Amino acid sequence: MRRLIGFLVATLVVGLIAYALYSAAPRVPDRAVLVVELSGNLEEAPPLDAVAQVTARGLAQPTVLLQLEKAAADRRIVAVLLHIRRLELGFARIQELRDAVERVRTAGTSVVALLDVASLNATREVYLASAADRTYVTSSYLGPVAGIAAEYVHLGGLMDKLGVRFEYERIGKYKSAPELLTERTLSEPAREVANAILDGVFAQILSGIAAGRALEVERVRELIDAPPSTAQDYLEAGLADAIASRRDVLEQAGFETAEEVKYEDYVGVDPADLGLRDGPAVALIFGSGPITQDSPGLRGPSFTARRINKALEQAVESEEVQAIVLRINSPGGSGLASDMIWRAVERAKES
Repeated sequence: MRRLIGFLVATLVVGLIAYALYSAAPRVPDRAVLVVELSGNLEEAPPLDAVAQVTARGLAQPTVLLQLEKAAADRRIVAVLLHIRRLELGFARIQELRDAVERVRTAGTSVVALLDVASLNATREVYLASAADRTYVTSSYLGPVAGIAAEYVHLGGLMDKLGVRFEYERIGKYKSAPELLTERTLSEPAREVANAILDGVFAQILSGIAAGRALEVERVRELIDAPPSTAQDYLEAGLADAIASRRDVLEQAGFETAEEVKYEDYVGVDPADLGLRDGPAVALIFGSGPITQDSPGLRGPSFTARRINKALEQAVESEEVQAIVLRINSPGGSGLASDMIWRAVERAKES
C-alpha cells in the first residue's frame, strides 16, 4: 500500500511538472510570423466550460481579435499570415476582423492574406483579405465575387389553406415579424428595410475592396457584375498579387527567413507582457443567440435574462470591475426577457 501511495504521489508530481512546462509561455523568436487560419464559423464567446469546448464550432472571435491586438504590439512579430478558407460569418463580424487587420498594419506589422477557397460566392473572404498588404490565391482557387443577397420566407399562403387566422398587434409599420406567418411576400415597409440594410452593407463592401486593392469603386462593382472566379482571373482583375501555395507564400512575400508561430501557441503569450490589459478591469458579458428568459439543456454561450442579469450583478459587486461591455449578437427574441435585461442594465448603470 505504501508503495502504491508513493507511486501515485510521484506520478502526481511528475504530472504537475509536465503541466507547468507545457503551459509555460511559448517561445517567440525575434523575427516571427504569426499564422492565423480562419475557416467556417467562429464562436461568439470563448468556451467557458467543458461542454462549450466540445461543442465549439471553431476559434472564438474575441480571442482572434486579442491575438491580432497582441501581434500589433509585439515587436517580435514582423508579419501576420491570414490563411483564409471558406467563412460562414456575417458581414458585421467580418468587418470587425477586417478592422483588426487594419490596426495591425497601422502599427507597422505586415499582413499577408492567402485565399484558399472553393465556393460559389467568395465575397466575404475577398472583403476580409483586401485589408492585407498583399493577397495571394492558391492555384486551385475557385470563388466568384458574387455580391450579397437575402432570402425571406413567407407562409401566409399555407396558413390560408390551413384555415389559420392570426391576431396580432404591431407597434410601428416596420415591425415585420408577424409577416412570416401572415403574408405571401414582403410588405413595402419590410422591403424598404431590407433594401436599406443590403444597400448599406454592399456599399461598405465596395468601398473596402476598392480601397484595399487600389481600385475604383465602379470597377469593383463591374467585377461583381461579371465576377472573376479562378486564380488567374483574380490576378488579371487586380484582386490578388500572385498565385502561391501555403508552402511558398511567405517566401514570395519576402519573409522566407522568418519563423512561423502557430496561433494556438501564441495564445499563451500574456498580453500584460506586451503592455496590454494593464488598466482597470472591464467585465465582458456575451449575449449570443435569441433572447429568452431561461434556457434548459446544455450549458454554453446564451442570451438568457437569467444568465445576463446574474453576470451584471456579479460585475457590479466586484470591486475590481470599473466598466461593463455587453456584447450582443442576437436576432432579437422575447420582449419580456429583453425588458428584464434592460432593467438589469439600468441598475448596473446606477451603481
